[in-house]
Amino acid sequence: MSLQTVTVAKEARSDGWVDILLRDKKAKQAIIIENKIRARDQLRQLPKYYRDLSSKGFKVLAAVYLTLDGREPSKNGWSAEDKTVPIIPVAYYRKDGFSLINDWLDPELEDKRCRTIHSLIRWYIEIIEQQREEVRVRALIGDFAKDLSRSPEALKTISDVFENRDAIEDALCEVLFDKLIAKVKHATTYPVTGDYSSETGGEITVECSNRFQYFVTIERDKTLTHGFRPVGTAFNASERPIFDHLFGEKAGYYARCYFKTCLNINLAEPALGKIFADAWIDEFVDRIRKNIEQFQNHINGTE
Repeated sequence: MSLQTVTVAKEARSDGWVDILLRDKKAKQAIIIENKIRARDQLRQLPKYYRDLSSKGFKVLAAVYLTLDGREPSKNGWSAEDKTVPIIPVAYYRKDGFSLINDWLDPELEDKRCRTIHSLIRWYIEIIEQQREEVRVRALIGDFAKDLSRSPEALKTISDVFENRDAIEDALCEVLFDKLIAKVKHATTYPVTGDYSSETGGEITVECSNRFQYFVTIERDKTLTHGFRPVGTAFNASERPIFDHLFGEKAGYYARCYFKTCLNINLAEPALGKIFADAWIDEFVDRIRKNIEQFQNHINGTE
C-alpha cells in the first residue's frame, strides 16, 4: 500500500458502512478501521466488510478495531472462517501497551512540523477523555445499582435523599462553611468571626483594621462572595485608588469590592466533590490570605 495511491473514505459502503476505509486500488489492498466508542457490535460486522472487499479483489491487510480500552470485538455468531479475519484491537488509551493517544496523538503534538493540526488533535483527545469518563461513570452507576438492588435499606436511603435534596444541599453548605472558617482562622493573625444559618446562609469576617474587613459569605442561592468592605462607611476618596490599583475593574463601590464564585453545591453537579477537597479549600483560603497581604502592603506603603 502506497501513500501516493491510497484513498481514505469515511463511512464507506461495503455490505454496511465502514467507519474509515483505506484503499489502494492500484495495489488492490485495503485497511478497515471500525471506531467503537458508544456503538454496539453488529452481528458479524467485520467479517461482512472483509468478505465484501475480498469479493471485489482487495486484500484486506487489517481490520483495526478501535475502542476506549482495546477490547476484542464480540464474536458471537462468527464461523470458523470469520475468525480468520486479521483483526487488530487498538485502545484509545491504556497504561500498558500501545494506544492511539499515548503512542500517536501525543507524540504528534511534540512534532513542530504538525502545528497546523495541533488544535484539532487536542480537541479530539479532549473528546476521547470525556467519553472515557462517561464510560467510567456508567460502570460505577451500574455496579451501584446492583448493590442497591440487594439492599432494601439502601434503596430507602436513596429515596430519602431525593425527597430531602434541598435540606441535604443546605447541610453541605454548612459543612463547607465550617471547613472554611477553620482554615481562614489558621491562615491569618487577624481576628476572625463567623456564623452560619440555614435560613440566611453564612458569613466569615476578618477584621483587617479599624476601617476594613475581609468578608466571605455563602448565600442561600449557594453563591460564594468574598472581598473587602469598609467598616461603617463607604470607601472615601483617598481609599478608592487603593482598591482600583489592587483589583482594577473588579473593584466596586460601597460594599462591592468583591469576587463571586458559583459553588455548584448541587447533588446533580458532577464536580461537587471537588469543592470539598482540601486542595480546593486550601487554594481558596490562600487566595484570601494573599489578597489581605497585598492590601495591607499597599496601605503600609511597602508594595
